[in-house]
Amino acid sequence: MFLYFVIALVLSASGVLLRSALRGGDTEKIAFVVNLMLAWLIAAITFGYPAIIIPALILVPIVLVILFLLTTGNTLPVSSAAEQTKD
Repeated sequence: MFLYFVIALVLSASGVLLRSALRGGDTEKIAFVVNLMLAWLIAAITFGYPAIIIPALILVPIVLVILFLLTTGNTLPVSSAAEQTKD
C-alpha cells in the first residue's frame, strides 16, 4: 500500500513540475531539467546500475530515428522553383 502512495505522490509532483515548466519561463524549465537529473541520480544511488542503463536502453530507438532522419537529408518534400513561380 505504501508503494502505491509513493507512486501517486511522485506522479502528482512530476505533473505539477511539468505543468510549471510548460507554462513558466526559462527558470522553471531549467529547474525542471535539474529536478529530472536529480531524480535520476537518486534512482542510480538507490537501485544502482539498472537505474542508469534502463533509460539509456529506452532512448536507443529514439536516437536511431533521429540519426536516420538526419542522415537521409531532406525528409520533407520541397516544392520546386517552377511551382513557386506559378503563384
